[in-house]
Amino acid sequence: MQGSVLRRPVAGVGFRATRDTFRWRTVGAVAILILGVPGCIGSDFTSPSPVSIEDTKFAPQLNIDLSAMHRTDEGVYYQDLVMGHGAELEPGDSIAFHYTVWLADGTQVETSTGGDPASVRVGVGRLLVGLEVGVPGIREGGKRKIIVPYDLAYGSFSVGIVPPYANLVFDLELVGIHGEGAIAID
Repeated sequence: MQGSVLRRPVAGVGFRATRDTFRWRTVGAVAILILGVPGCIGSDFTSPSPVSIEDTKFAPQLNIDLSAMHRTDEGVYYQDLVMGHGAELEPGDSIAFHYTVWLADGTQVETSTGGDPASVRVGVGRLLVGLEVGVPGIREGGKRKIIVPYDLAYGSFSVGIVPPYANLVFDLELVGIHGEGAIAID
C-alpha cells in the first residue's frame, strides 16, 4: 500500500526536501511576498468548498442511491452489494481486500483489482478514518460500497489526484480475515 490513498495522512511526513525543491520553494515564497497571492495564481482563484455527501452530485456510473444505503453516526454511507458468508470483520482483525476508489465525478483514483489484494489491520489507525468506520460488520467474501465524507478522508488537503474536500467512493471486496493480532503486510 505504499503511496496508497487508503493510508491515513500523517502530519509533516511524506515529503523529503532536496536542495532543488528547497530552492524552488524559496523562489515561490519570494514571488508571493512580492506579487501577493493574486499576482501568483490569478485574482479569480477560488479554493474548493466543502460539499456534504447529501449535496454531492455523483456520476451515474457509480450507481449511488443514498436512500438505499446505511448512514453511520459519523456520516459514512455504506451498502452491502454482496453479502459474504465467511467470518465477520471486527476491529483488530487483519484483512486482505480488493478496492477501487472513485471521486464523485466518476474519476478512478486507485484500484487493487487485477493485482494482489491490499492487506491491513483494522482499528489501529492505518486506514482513513472513514474506512475504519465503514468496514466493520462486512463478512469475508462480501462486497461493500462505502462513501467517505471529505472530513473523514483528507479534509482540505489534496493527495495525488484527490482534490481538497473530496468525498470518496470505495468499492471494497473482503478477500480474507486473518484474525486479531495477525500480521498485516502493508
